[in-house]
Parts: sequence; C-alpha cells; structure tokens
Amino acid sequence: MSNLNISKEQAVKMQRGLAEKHKYKPLPPDLAREAIQTFKDSLPAFLKLDGSDDILKSQNGTDICRGYNRIVFGEYGAHIEFSSEQGNVNNFRVKKGQEYRINNPKYRGKVKYTWWTTNDGSDIKIYKQEKPEQYADYIPGLFYVSVFDVVKGDAEITDNIKYYSNKEIQEARKADLIDLLERLGVPLKKYSGSDYIHADHDSLKISRQKGWFWNSRDVGGNSIDYLMKGPDFSHDFRAAVEIIRRVTGLDSGELNIKQKAETVMAPLNNKPDFYMPKKHETNRRAVAYLCKTRKIDYLLVQKLIKEGKIYESNEYLSGSKIKNSKFYNVVFVGYDYEGVAKYAFQRGTAKTGKFACDTTGSDKRYGFRIDGDTSIVHVFESPIDVLSFMSMQMLDGKDVKDTYISCGSVSTLGLDAYLKSSKAGNITEIHVRSDNDDAGRKFANKIKDGYSENYKVCLRQPRYKDYNEDLIKSTELKLVQFER
Repeated sequence: MSNLNISKEQAVKMQRGLAEKHKYKPLPPDLAREAIQTFKDSLPAFLKLDGSDDILKSQNGTDICRGYNRIVFGEYGAHIEFSSEQGNVNNFRVKKGQEYRINNPKYRGKVKYTWWTTNDGSDIKIYKQEKPEQYADYIPGLFYVSVFDVVKGDAEITDNIKYYSNKEIQEARKADLIDLLERLGVPLKKYSGSDYIHADHDSLKISRQKGWFWNSRDVGGNSIDYLMKGPDFSHDFRAAVEIIRRVTGLDSGELNIKQKAETVMAPLNNKPDFYMPKKHETNRRAVAYLCKTRKIDYLLVQKLIKEGKIYESNEYLSGSKIKNSKFYNVVFVGYDYEGVAKYAFQRGTAKTGKFACDTTGSDKRYGFRIDGDTSIVHVFESPIDVLSFMSMQMLDGKDVKDTYISCGSVSTLGLDAYLKSSKAGNITEIHVRSDNDDAGRKFANKIKDGYSENYKVCLRQPRYKDYNEDLIKSTELKLVQFER
C-alpha cells in the first residue's frame, strides 16, 4: 500500500508548496490527480484505506481515536476520518487562538471547520468539519487528522525512541528561537529591534519574545512548532523536541562552534534519505538564469555543469512528483570527501517568486564547494554568491584557484566539516564573504571568534547587499564605460 519511493517528508513539503501557491483553492485537474496519487503513495503502511478498529495515538502517546472510518485523499493531503463516538474527545481541546470559530457569533456556524488539539504538547491538528469542502470529500460533523500526525496504538516501542517529560518539553518549547534557527542554518534577516524575518519568506516574522508567525499561511507558535510547521522543516513532535534539546545543549551541555558539526547532524530517528531532484533533459533555463539574470560567467557555469555540480531540474517542489513548466530550478550539488553527493540546493529560475530550499535529507556539512590548491578558503552564504565572486575575479583577470564554500545561509557546518577534512591540510586563511547585513555580520564575527586562534580570519563583506549585487553593478558599470 505504501510506496517507499515517496517519503513522509517529500509529501509534507509538496503539500505545503501547494497550499502556499494555491491557497487551498481547487487545483487544476492534472495537478490534482498528481497530488492525490502522491498522497496515496506516501500513506503509512499501518493505515487501511477502508478504516479499521485500530487505536490511533498522537506522536506523544495520547489516544486520538479507537477505530476510524476511512482515509480521505484530498488535493492538499491525506486525512483519517472518525466520528465523535470513535474519537477520544475528552482528550481534545480547542486550539489556542482558534476559539473565535466557536465563540464569536460572526464566525460560529459559518466556518468550514473548527480546530482542535490535545493537551499532551504535541500540537496535533484535529479538524471537526462544519461545511463541505471542494478539494476533498470531507463530511460535516466528522473529525479529521493528518495521516502523518498519528501512530498505531499498539505499535512496539523500541529502545531508540525517547520520550520526554513535561518539564523537558517546556524547556524545548521556550528555547531561544533566533539562536536555534541560526544554529540550524535557517536564513534570517534583521527586521527591527530583536525581531527577524525569514530571508526567503518575508511574511514570516520571528521574535525572541513572541515566537514566530507566518502571516501568509496563518500559522505560528514556539520553537517546537517551527520545526514541525515552519518552511524549513517537517519533523514530528518528538523529533522536534529531540533536535532542539541537542542543538541548544539542553541534553548535552552548551555547544561551541567546533562541536556543531557532530552534534547538529547526529543521526535522528526520522532523518529522511537524501533526495536528488530529477535532471531535466537540458540546462537551458539554468544557464539563462545564471548567466543572463545573475550575470555569472558563462564558461564557469559550463565547467561546473560538466563536473556535475550544477544542473537543471523541473520538479514542482523538492521531493515532489509533480511537474510544472513554471518551476524549473537550478540545482547546486554538494559532495562529501569521497565524491558522493550529499547535498542539493534548488533555486527557482522563474522571473517571479523566490523559490529556494535545500532538498529533503541534504547534509549541510557537505554544501556546495569548489576545491582549490592554495592556502585560502572563501566562505559565502549561498552558491550564487560563490559564483558571483569568482566571476568578478575572472572579469578582473585574476586566478580562481582558492577554495570556495557555500554554507547554506548562516550555518557553520560546512566550514567546520571542511576544516576537519584532509582537503584543508594547507589552509591558513579564512576569508568570510557573508552578506552586508546584520545577520551576515553576526555570522562573520562568529567565524572570527571561533577560528582566529588557528587561522588568519579576514572579514570581506560586499559593497552592496551581497556579491551577486556587486557583480551586477560592476557589469553594468563596465557596459556604460564601454559604450562611452
């Protein structure tokens, strides 16, 4: 019943991508069929299409229902259907902030569903359908929960699954969200005061005091919520708690910059397999985007395509089966020190939108990297910044024989792993070329503080916002001078 080629993480990312683009409106017929088939292929094996008498629990062990009617495959996900008699409704409560759906006369009786959860801290989302929906066969009066939010009640508990006390969960929930996301390499930009926005989702606001809220998706919460529902992750509740406690040092003491590679990337119970997007038959759009839009040197791009470090994909979203001509992406590939691909970053080539993300299972220790044979390593936030700087050097007639690393935003995992590898045996200088903003400067200073004892660390921020903007400005200036 379950197709192992479609993982939970791939299905969840596809579901989120569809919701963000189409806002839960009915999908075009072909896209709807592809989406529903993907949700069928990713259905957990313990669930039965026509229902069963099995007990289902939340990820944190609370009874959700004793028996269910069927699995409903809609255009935006697969959900388990059960009645109030089957549901353990004594364990349910209205989601905080969603009381208006029931209590406010303006909305009561008019909303399509009411939103419930449990008291166990898992923040599971349970719908009680109130009105019919166009994109799925939901029945008013019945409850629905995602197939990925439950486990079978009699599932064997193995030794490698850790359960957390309420105190441990509260500690994870109250973890400093800005610090956590920076440690995990999530791209942030300073917004105002102590508040930030997500670099790729400008409607996602993040605050140390107030948590986070994604305005365009009407979702937010605390640190655990982010790892479950934010744009960068799709962990279940227990894995989110485990990651937070490891990364912030709650379980293993305070982390320092040189410990991160081993600690953050330590095997987790639900770490997905690495996914490489399928190659398109040509690289035409990728080359046009990089060379015409981003002004990157054509011969450099062609060289990296031949080396397998850049190619063009045509998938809707990382890990998705759905194809759409509007979503051709440039894929930047990172390899480990045995030459095995371990990381892939996708950047959309469309003129509209800012699609950018690591693919499922990517390991930031092995981000996009161009090895050299000198004593200098240059550190950047993104692959495009790497290529932009190299292109500027080439325009000025300089050699590009150093080593160039993209850290995937402001994560130090790639640099940490590189400096511990045999490739870095002759490295004596680190040139940090992060973005010219608060997050970039903080990242640069973090590297300086962590490595100045053993390396000469030089902070080389761009003149404008980033090195690609510098490249574009410089090529425009050279063109004006040439025309004169």
